[in-house]
Amino acid sequence: MILIFIILSSLLSLAGFSIYTAYLKKVFSPRDRKIYLHSLIGMSLILPLLIIITLPDFQFEHAAHSINPFLHDDSWRLNQELATCYNLAVNEKEFCNCQDLEQNNLILYKEDYFFNSIIPVIGVVKWFFVLTACSIFLLLISRIVYLLKIVKKSRIEERDIEGTTYHILHYDGELMAASFRLFRKYIVWKPNLRLLSEKEQQAILMHEIAHLRNKDTWELIGVNILQVLWLLNPVYYKLKKEMSLLNEFLADQFAVDKIGDRLNYASMLIKLKEHQQFGLVTQFGDSSLTLRIKELLDPTPSKIKNIFPLMIGISSLLFVTGFMSATPLHQQEQAFEQYQYIQSQYKETGKTYFCKTCLYEEINACD
Repeated sequence: MILIFIILSSLLSLAGFSIYTAYLKKVFSPRDRKIYLHSLIGMSLILPLLIIITLPDFQFEHAAHSINPFLHDDSWRLNQELATCYNLAVNEKEFCNCQDLEQNNLILYKEDYFFNSIIPVIGVVKWFFVLTACSIFLLLISRIVYLLKIVKKSRIEERDIEGTTYHILHYDGELMAASFRLFRKYIVWKPNLRLLSEKEQQAILMHEIAHLRNKDTWELIGVNILQVLWLLNPVYYKLKKEMSLLNEFLADQFAVDKIGDRLNYASMLIKLKEHQQFGLVTQFGDSSLTLRIKELLDPTPSKIKNIFPLMIGISSLLFVTGFMSATPLHQQEQAFEQYQYIQSQYKETGKTYFCKTCLYEEINACD
């Protein structure tokens, strides 16, 4: 079921992000866009669970056609084989636990080249995902350790701003201006920032405070953990980039609201980019900076006043899409698991015919 969950969540994220790119991005403000993307992640993770819970327990017969590839192209020969095997089975002692064995309850093992090509890869893929997940968590831990080292090496100044205590880290390292939120609210502040005017320093400070107020550190940690599930989901990387850009939009807007000078703030971003000095802009490319300045000079208003009815409609659409996709995925997964079990029985005993009912009970007992 884990594989079905990952496929369904990736499929729903693709559908939801396509709606966002095609329409919502044009009619939502940055704040509403961020609400939608948060909701999309939640829907992409929760809806597949609801779909899996509500799925019926498919019976073994539903997968019979997948296990017997000759059903469609040579049914006459298959019927002859079934009749022959049935005559052998009814005369075989302890063939199955059923009181009355019927011919239509008999299943033949037929080699499936597609499934056979997948089976050897399954183990490799599992280890790949396990090692990748461990690497992601280790990288995340190493980044947190790096931030803690910055705290330890810095001269800490506590500053009360609008009723909230911030810990200013005077740090003479690679970072020029940054912020992160662990146990406390930290703002990295390099001595070279004194070269800027007092108003520019205030703008940078407000920008970093916005990131802290919006809990962008926790969001970044959550998004990085999500990569474990969506490692092969291309939407994940676009969604991550979009959320980072929206965080900058919101932080820029907060800083402008505080200093009250939109044009000078945009000019400051350009100046910092030209000198490639401060972390406020060096972590973004030219295209991102262009988008930020465009948003500063011409803010995007929300053209939809109440987004929640729209969100309900989109979530319903995603649920229906996921439910319709889950049925064939579930049947295919079940067919593959059953084929693996039948193949193992064939290799172990040499038998090529089995009772469906008893085999289904054995597979359920193994699960």
